[in-house]
Amino acid sequence: QKVEFPIESELFLIDKNAFESSSITKISIPSHVRQIGKYAFNNCHNIETVEFSDDSELELIGDHAFDNSSIERITIPRNVYHIGHHSFQLCGALKKIEFCSSSKLHSISTSTFEFCGIESILIPSSVLSIDSRAFMFCDCLSKVEFMDDSNLIFIGKSSFSHSCIESIKIPRHVSHISERAFNECSVL
Repeated sequence: QKVEFPIESELFLIDKNAFESSSITKISIPSHVRQIGKYAFNNCHNIETVEFSDDSELELIGDHAFDNSSIERITIPRNVYHIGHHSFQLCGALKKIEFCSSSKLHSISTSTFEFCGIESILIPSSVLSIDSRAFMFCDCLSKVEFMDDSNLIFIGKSSFSHSCIESIKIPRHVSHISERAFNECSVL
């Protein structure tokens, strides 16, 4: 139920479906891993902890990589520039997501965190777009913040719909807020 790698591991890829539907509870991703493939940890109902080293080289998290898993918190390494669609969808136990201050993430893809238990989030300044349904039905999400030097320009369709956001300060570079972006946010 626990996956371990030696410190000097040369692993650079965790391919698609690698641990899908397994019973693992914890994994520490080796620092040289650059990509986590599609569905790699999909339906891992016992996994609570995914750890990355400070010197992680991870750049890409594939579509549905952690979809419908039991992760409780995660810190996205700074070199990650892409998180695929539905990567953390249906992770109801996922309460805390952190990004490194020097994050290289370009966008938050379609349904990335849909139906998650996230309570608050600080969006990195490197993010240019929040795509459709990214945080839809995050009914514990009450606080969304953007870094002061945010480069966000696009907020997609239904991206925060059905959340509990109480207030939000839209960054100055945002040029497009799509239909139903904040639909059914009853306390906003």
